Amino acid sequence: MGTQPPLNRDSGDRTADPSGAPAVSRVETHVGMELREARERLGVSLKLAASALKIRDDYLAALERNDRAALPALPYAIGFVRSYATYVGLDPGELAQRFRDEAGDLPVGPQHTWLKPIEQGRISRSLMLVLSLVIAGAAYT
Repeated sequence: MGTQPPLNRDSGDRTADPSGAPAVSRVETHVGMELREARERLGVSLKLAASALKIRDDYLAALERNDRAALPALPYAIGFVRSYATYVGLDPGELAQRFRDEAGDLPVGPQHTWLKPIEQGRISRSLMLVLSLVIAGAAYT
């Protein structure tokens, strides 16, 4: 049996080097971080990007910080990712797919609650017929 590298029990996101070097943190990136970094490399402000894309700046900021609660339904958010990726020169298809994979908790579409019509007191047809005959009879005499 060969030797195995020691288990690193302090964190699931650290990697132990078998050579004995100290563990190095592995930074997880998300689509929003890549979009922000690409925008900053271009020297474009968030407001300018939002204006050019015709997307609210709070939605772009939410994408960049991976704040899914502040984003609209998944189809809209994916459209925002595609547009933003194209704007900053990244592959829109790849980023949209990665965002879709990352964003499993976003609602797929608007959540509608259908309301039932209010039950109004209705007069039955037979009662309406009797009342009509009584009124017609009273008017005739």
